[in-house]
Amino acid sequence: MKNKSAFVTDILLFPASIFFSIGVKFIFHACGKKDDGTYMACHWAEQAVFAISIAIAVISVIVLLVKNRYFKAGAAAAVIPCALMAAVIPNNMINLCMMNTMRCHSTMRPFVIILSVIIIILAIADIILNIRKKGDKNET
Repeated sequence: MKNKSAFVTDILLFPASIFFSIGVKFIFHACGKKDDGTYMACHWAEQAVFAISIAIAVISVIVLLVKNRYFKAGAAAAVIPCALMAAVIPNNMINLCMMNTMRCHSTMRPFVIILSVIIIILAIADIILNIRKKGDKNET
C-alpha cells in the first residue's frame, strides 16, 4: 500500500462507527422506561440515532473492504450526511425530555454530537487522502 495515511483513516473510521453504535445504545443511552412501561420521546431519538449509526458502521466496513480509492472516497462521503443527521436528531428533529438535567440531555446528546463530529472529520480526511493518493492512473 503506497499511502499509509489513507489506510489509517480507513481503519479509524470503523472503530469510531462501532463505538458510536454501541455507545448510543448501551453506554450513553437516553432515559429508560417510565413506571407505566411506556417510553419518553427521547427513547425514539436514541433509536433513530442508533439506526443511523448502524448505517455508518456498514459504510465504514465497505470503506475498509473496497480497494478502489475513488469508491472509498465516495463511500466516506456518504458517511458525512449520515453523521450530520445523527447529530441533529436529538432535540432538533425529535424532542428530548423537558428537563435539561435528564440523561438524554446530559449524556446522550453530547455523546452523539461529539462522535458525529469525530466521524465527519475522519470521513473528510479519508476522502482527501484517498483522492490525493499517488497511485496507478489506470486504477479502476
